[in-house]
Amino acid sequence: MIRIPALIFASALWIVPAVGSGFPVSLSVSQDGREVAAASTTGAGGATPPRARLVHVVQPGETLFGIARAHGITAHALAAANQIDAETLVHTGQQLVIPNPPRDAGGGGAAALRPDLPPDVDLRGADPESAAVESEEIPIPLPADRIETLRLQVLLDHSGFTPGKIDALDGTFTQMALRLCRHWSPGALEREIAPVIRTTHPEGLDAYIDRTLPMSGGQPDFPALTANQRILLYQSIAELLAERWHTTPALLQALNPGVNLETIRPGTPLVVPNAGPFEIESFMRPDGSPLPRPRRAEPPGTLVEVDRNTRILLVWRQRTLIAAFPVTINPGGTPTGDFVAGAAVTAPPYMRRATNLDLLPGPNSPVGLFWIPLGGGLGIHGTNDPISIGRSSSAGCIRLSNWDAARLAKLIATDTPVHVFDGP
Repeated sequence: MIRIPALIFASALWIVPAVGSGFPVSLSVSQDGREVAAASTTGAGGATPPRARLVHVVQPGETLFGIARAHGITAHALAAANQIDAETLVHTGQQLVIPNPPRDAGGGGAAALRPDLPPDVDLRGADPESAAVESEEIPIPLPADRIETLRLQVLLDHSGFTPGKIDALDGTFTQMALRLCRHWSPGALEREIAPVIRTTHPEGLDAYIDRTLPMSGGQPDFPALTANQRILLYQSIAELLAERWHTTPALLQALNPGVNLETIRPGTPLVVPNAGPFEIESFMRPDGSPLPRPRRAEPPGTLVEVDRNTRILLVWRQRTLIAAFPVTINPGGTPTGDFVAGAAVTAPPYMRRATNLDLLPGPNSPVGLFWIPLGGGLGIHGTNDPISIGRSSSAGCIRLSNWDAARLAKLIATDTPVHVFDGP
């Protein structure tokens, strides 16, 4: 087998066998080097060659799954066409032959709303908050590579294709969000947004903190909280501020090296990621009672998909992907199939007979601050541990960070179809 050369230069022409066909293929490289037109020549004896194929040159941050989806095929089909395993990590500069997608994808149900080949659109999807503008550059006490990752994560957070937590550390969900945003909302990556802003610790939020909240192993002690029936408030100021700015206590501390986040007083200056703040005071009172949310009409053509393999929740509208959020699921306990979203509940109580838990609401509830029922005890909900999203297992439900759950609740309404599937 002759492999496609490791380096292909713009305007170069290579003649190589088409993968699995036996026909030679001429490759003409685009000037930007991203993709290579591949045209098969006539085979021996005048045999008819297969349809022309495309060779994709892998760009920084791209994944096999993302490349496949952008070309309307599955990752398994792409892997098979290139004689690699579907779990293989592709690398920058690698050339991948793009096989022909099915002529008629067919199918029905929720998945049929997905386009076979998505249009080139620029749509900011998750009703993102306007980014704050800084008049001067703020020094960031982080290595250069982490500053660039922080800048990227902030852009993605505002685009609606979110990386989950903003921690200035590159990872799987940042890269998946980047690939989706590049395809569906490329203009969002061109925005001039400062990665951090200056703010102050707000007044009046101490009422949302309970420093005596029973804890066990770094997590709320849910059996004890069932017994004493306490509102599940934040356990520390650092926890509240981290959730407010879609980040982690560790990054907050790194951005504010001279500040003790455990004893910070209202009005203290802070440097925080430039994310639209998740303001708990807009959703719940300190006594655990929910604040009213405006009822939303069902946006036409809205569909939610949850891919159990990639652990990504996708929001489609009129055949266009408008938002994507990392989620935690249970590979063996989260069922696949078609569901219908019920009315979203803010600040829900939590009861689970299997574990004898009966908990009052709050940001430290196992279901966080939002519950979207899907029927049969299954639901989409928030979390008390945003750092774990995508990296742990749920009891069977679909779990997001509280800030992403809030955005999802804005995008969908009662009766929105939800399709849970195993992607490539």
